[in-house]
Amino acid sequence: MKRPFSKGRPPEDHDARFIKVALPRLKKHWNTTGHVLDVGTGKSLRLAKLFSDVTAFDEKTPNCDIPEGIEYIQTDIESFEMDKKFSLIIIWAVLYQFPPEVQKKYMSKLLDMLTDDGVILIAEDHIREKRATRANSGEDYYYRFDSLSDDLEIVDKFHVFWNRVALLKLKKDPRA
Repeated sequence: MKRPFSKGRPPEDHDARFIKVALPRLKKHWNTTGHVLDVGTGKSLRLAKLFSDVTAFDEKTPNCDIPEGIEYIQTDIESFEMDKKFSLIIIWAVLYQFPPEVQKKYMSKLLDMLTDDGVILIAEDHIREKRATRANSGEDYYYRFDSLSDDLEIVDKFHVFWNRVALLKLKKDPRA
């Protein structure tokens, strides 16, 4: 029987690997305080549960109780609106589902919610170039991570299982 979350590994393995690999690297660039936004959190809220003061959203209804400290909003990325600023935005296996022009639109929307010293954690199957097929149209395109926004710079890259992960921050204004 094939387990969910791919390649036969149980979800707990993914969480343990994320904690072992990603959290120490994240802490080098993120002050671990402030609000966290988990974009497209998934039905189990797996990553959202690792942090406190989290807003998480997804189109799907969660299949678990929502823990204290997590504000869950059932919506899609197009409809999501929030005045709150976040010091960490997690985007795990979400953007590849959209063509490049929509990725940029959503990224711009999320950047408006990022604090000046905040961090964006993006994980996808391939962070540089990925030939992806949109499920709803069958259209092929190349996923280019570094073209999501001219306002961001990669401060770290690493792998968690088959996912390539990047930590990004707003570029510093050289005139400041």
